[in-house]
Amino acid sequence: MTMKDAPVVENHVVIHEYPNAGIVCEPPFGAQLPYHVYVGGFSVPTGYANMYEKLWKMYGHIVVARDPDRSYFLTMQLGNILHVIDDIRTRARSTITRDVLFDWEYNLENSERLGFNLKWLRLKINTIKDAVVKNITFTSNSVMEKMTKIAELTKKLELERAALQVLENAEK
Repeated sequence: MTMKDAPVVENHVVIHEYPNAGIVCEPPFGAQLPYHVYVGGFSVPTGYANMYEKLWKMYGHIVVARDPDRSYFLTMQLGNILHVIDDIRTRARSTITRDVLFDWEYNLENSERLGFNLKWLRLKINTIKDAVVKNITFTSNSVMEKMTKIAELTKKLELERAALQVLENAEK
């Protein structure tokens, strides 16, 4: 299906949550890079081609703004967000840490700033964060208690060293 074949109703409003799902980008867009293939008319890293095709057919192209001057940058950012999507798809819940969530969030926010079509991914990441954060918070409380204990012991050690220094100076 091409853009001109897309279903349209009165006032050109498309009745579909993702109206561009499965619509081919004509002419093809994206930097022609090594190890990239065109999926639906957009340049995608070869390793993510099958996954991108499924996503494109469900939600439409991820890159919506097709600025020829930024095609290399947009193609590279698409690779970054596809890496995040693949990581979400394959990572075990028990291995999701605060750093992993930060990485996902960082890449998603960068892509959202570029106007990428990622509302569906935002919902997925928020769902994962809600499910996982409770465990991370518990772990963090445990770590905080240990860090507080270390800080207390360090302070005590510094006081002992200062007292020892006073005693050594008094003996001189």
